[in-house]
Amino acid sequence: MPKTTPFHARLAPLNETGIWKNWSGYLVAPQYQYSTTFEYYAIRNSVAVLDTSPLFKYKFTGSQSKQLLERVMARNIGGCKLSSAQYTVWCDERGFVLQDGVIMQVRENEYWLTAAEPALRYFRNAARQLELTDVTVEDVSSEYGILALQGPHAHNVIRQLTDAADDLKYFGLAETQIKGCDVLLSRTGFTGDLGYELWIRAADAITVWDALMESG
Repeated sequence: MPKTTPFHARLAPLNETGIWKNWSGYLVAPQYQYSTTFEYYAIRNSVAVLDTSPLFKYKFTGSQSKQLLERVMARNIGGCKLSSAQYTVWCDERGFVLQDGVIMQVRENEYWLTAAEPALRYFRNAARQLELTDVTVEDVSSEYGILALQGPHAHNVIRQLTDAADDLKYFGLAETQIKGCDVLLSRTGFTGDLGYELWIRAADAITVWDALMESG
């Protein structure tokens, strides 16, 4: 049976088409209205929220986490400073691109990564082959939901809930709270417009969703 994201209870009543698809084992709506025009212009002219929770989520911790990422990522992980994110790809031993994703250095020696396909075995095998003993790679996919708040008015919404976004630079990130819930906020997204992504613990997903809706 397909799983549901932490926001499904709020999203299901909004799906006017009644159509669902499978994204990495999760039920997601390909569109919420019969025409996608409204959704498109909401992102381009106003603000929209996208549930990207089905992305795979990995956490790298330990003193050798950076050393592992230096070896497997195509981009220099040294450029991903503390409290910043970086778009990158990882390859096989022949240099063939396997996947792309956004990696974030949340704390010293702690990196979080999103991926479209499963990659846990790949990273753990790489650590084993490199004989890196002080690095732990965890799959935390089910522990967090992710919301992408995107569009030219995205800041007008998020600033009502936290001031962490006020000075956030592109690909910067901050740990903050919304309605008492811990949230990792990054100024990232794949829409090409102003936007933020929020990592939210699954247990807090509905609380943060409701706060965003109340704010616009």
